Amino acid sequence: MLAMGRHCTTDQHHPIMDTSSTSVGYLQAGIFVVLINIRRSF
Repeated sequence: MLAMGRHCTTDQHHPIMDTSSTSVGYLQAGIFVVLINIRRSF
């Protein structure tokens, strides 16, 4: 997660890279939510 944050700050100058990193962040957040829901169900 720390590496992701550093990656986002360094890619602020490149819009294309920024959009790709944000989409990856959304993907990781979705996976994180799914994992939390699975743990709650069990």
